[in-house]
Amino acid sequence: MYYKDLDKIETDEHTGKKYGKDKQIELIGHIERDNKIIRIVKCKECAKDPELHGDGLFETTLSRLTEGRVPCCCNKNNYTEHHIITLVTRKCKELGFEFDGIVGNYTGKQTLVKLKCIKHNYSWCTTPVSRLLNSLKGCKLCQYDNNSANSKMSDDLMNEELTSTGCFPEGTYVTRKESPKGAKQKVLLHCPICSVDKYVKSGLCSGIFESDFQELKLGHRPCRCGIQILTEPQMEFNIKSIIEEKEQPHYFVRWLDSYKNKDSKFIRYCNEHGEFETSVHNFLQHGHSCPSCAQRSQIIGYIHNIKENNETIAIKFGITSKLNRRTRDQRNRTKLIIETESAWLFPTVKQCQECEKFIKRNFKCKFLTKEQLPDGYTETCNPALYNDITKIFKQYGAVEMETILD
Repeated sequence: MYYKDLDKIETDEHTGKKYGKDKQIELIGHIERDNKIIRIVKCKECAKDPELHGDGLFETTLSRLTEGRVPCCCNKNNYTEHHIITLVTRKCKELGFEFDGIVGNYTGKQTLVKLKCIKHNYSWCTTPVSRLLNSLKGCKLCQYDNNSANSKMSDDLMNEELTSTGCFPEGTYVTRKESPKGAKQKVLLHCPICSVDKYVKSGLCSGIFESDFQELKLGHRPCRCGIQILTEPQMEFNIKSIIEEKEQPHYFVRWLDSYKNKDSKFIRYCNEHGEFETSVHNFLQHGHSCPSCAQRSQIIGYIHNIKENNETIAIKFGITSKLNRRTRDQRNRTKLIIETESAWLFPTVKQCQECEKFIKRNFKCKFLTKEQLPDGYTETCNPALYNDITKIFKQYGAVEMETILD
């Protein structure tokens, strides 16, 4: 996009930092919207294609950046209708097609497009955007020409072409599957990784993956080295294996409805708190466990300095199980500067929680307003109370941590 609010962008201590796998994204500043801090970044890779990405500026949050989640079109999931239409137009020019618009309303990469092959004067409107961009090599008549040629290829020649793509690990090979004359040439792929993995060894997969040879020539991998699409028994096996490896006091009970994808939810049983539900994505990517157990893992106390114009205007105390994440979330919702002054390790969760309750009952809190510090203003105090709060920490058995992971 071409960013319209350049004059509103402000800088702070995070300005200039770089993110992304190749450090291609630079944080250039922030704006405030609806009491939230929106970070503005520029991607040098996206900026190389102004027709597709405008000036290469994108909006995001600090937490998303630190988690490695890029807001730009380096992640194709961020493509909008403008991006898709531009890519479709380019692809049609490359294939010798005429693009006559979309069928109905735009619904993402599954939107159907109206196409015409100039070579064969053949029109159709049943191809989704994803197939056009990723695998389509021609119209129905073009593919018939290609299939006739592929049906005459030997297995050795097909494997040579497969190797030449450079997209498959050494040891990958294909064998021909008999197909009707003129039909797409189907092949059976043997992967040196997926054909001997845990799913094959457990009897949940044959280790042979069927594919269209034209798709393989484009580098598409039908095995689990490509897009990991597991069947319901395979995903259930995967979840149970992870729980066992981590020696968690839980076990898999059942799917909440039925397994479809990463957003599907399943029921687990905690030996202490009973059943609870979580999604496949949260379990695999974030390690979500029993929520009741998680609330009882707080053993770190902390005191933050809250600064404005380089002056400490308040301190914020609190307890957590993950100091990095808690601090990041707080910073993401305020324009004030948050710096961790000290962190304290408590002997038990109970002592940690009792300490926080004591401070809230006996000290004057809410020193800042909710508008100043939306996340955590109820635990803010006058900076002069810092030593008094650390004494309470010590009384409850806390020991100051030498290294602050912040």
